[in-house]
Amino acid sequence: MTDVVKARRGDRLQIGAPGSEGYGQRAHEELLVLRHHSLHKGSHQAFVEASRRGVWPVYEKIGARVVGDFKVVYPEGGESADHDENYRLARYSSFAHWEATRRPVDLMGDGPLASLGAEAGALRRRYQVGSKGAWFLVGIMAPDRPLHFPVLDETYQRIADLESPGAGPQPVRFDLPLPGDQLAVLRYFRIHKGVFARFNELSETGVWPLMSSMGARVLGQWRVVYPPPPAGHMSESHEYDEVLMITRYASYAHWRATRHPAMLLGDGPDVEQFNAALAERRGLTLETDATFLAGGLYHSPPTHVPALAERYRRL
Repeated sequence: MTDVVKARRGDRLQIGAPGSEGYGQRAHEELLVLRHHSLHKGSHQAFVEASRRGVWPVYEKIGARVVGDFKVVYPEGGESADHDENYRLARYSSFAHWEATRRPVDLMGDGPLASLGAEAGALRRRYQVGSKGAWFLVGIMAPDRPLHFPVLDETYQRIADLESPGAGPQPVRFDLPLPGDQLAVLRYFRIHKGVFARFNELSETGVWPLMSSMGARVLGQWRVVYPPPPAGHMSESHEYDEVLMITRYASYAHWRATRHPAMLLGDGPDVEQFNAALAERRGLTLETDATFLAGGLYHSPPTHVPALAERYRRL
């Protein structure tokens, strides 16, 4: 008797629109999911290798896109002696798409790739000791567009080496790039209810261009949304919204240097505008903290996954 198998025949494509305001605003609104894993100490690299070898190819085939995978690091101290922590960020066309990927065989059939994904998933579970769950996010990926920063038509005479900001004008000249271990910063904001659109506007138009000029690269910024159980494990507050942002830096020293933008950019009108946008954004913020992450982005390389040479009849 012929085996009954699952195979893929594609229906019409559904493309998610970029997220903006919140869960349920549009039926096909792009959704990002930031998932946390607590891992046995020292197993992070093996966990990531299992993901790259068997899990992420399945994600690619069923239409999800892994943005990046990161290990939490502690440049300021406080690392646990018992476990490592991991965050993975992935994009989905919509919440319905995310729900469908919980059953990957329905989207891609039950061939050898599905078996590889299941084996890799089981291997990853051996390394995992717990999880804080998942953040469901809507918002914007940061634009990586060309930026022209004009300079003031001024001439200066160097009078001393600068050790601290002085009272006079503060132009800058640039040294050679410094080597370092790339770092990402996951920034959490608790903001006033209903101000996310303005918060996003201040970030995109006032803050991020100068961050780019300082050498940082913003990945994106998103508002936390709250799908109903069993998918969601958090409930929405009536008093505040929650926002997550991820920014990449060349090193921890680079991140510290960007805390003093005039030292990297001078003190011209562009920095004044940057500081004004930051100040207004702080006025919308009730609470914020930062988590430091090590690891790179997953660049979704091209993959050739051949189909099995089989024929079927519909049951």
